[in-house]
Amino acid sequence: MAVVRAICPQWRLFNRARVTTAAKVGRSKGPAFKNGKGVSLHWDQEVSTTHGKFALVDGQLAFTDLGSTNGSYVLGANDAATPLVKNEPCALEVGSRLRLGSTVLRVAAVEDL
Repeated sequence: MAVVRAICPQWRLFNRARVTTAAKVGRSKGPAFKNGKGVSLHWDQEVSTTHGKFALVDGQLAFTDLGSTNGSYVLGANDAATPLVKNEPCALEVGSRLRLGSTVLRVAAVEDL
């Protein structure tokens, strides 16, 4: 299981999701984003309706941008943003940070079940 936190400090909104196998990420509030199936970032108008997805395989968490309009970025040292290639998984580890729109997602934990 992986725990991902969405942090949007300018609006003081926080969201936490547990990823057991896969979870979509986007602005939608539809059924695919409820009951642990996804991460809804409904407050962020820069995030696509279905922006990307997390997948957990053999204890390794990855994020894939599913062709979003504004892209997805891995944040490195000094908040340097590296764009992700659309439709290519990007391996993540504890502490990894992604920027989708104006929201930052941080991987809080990855554990084998």
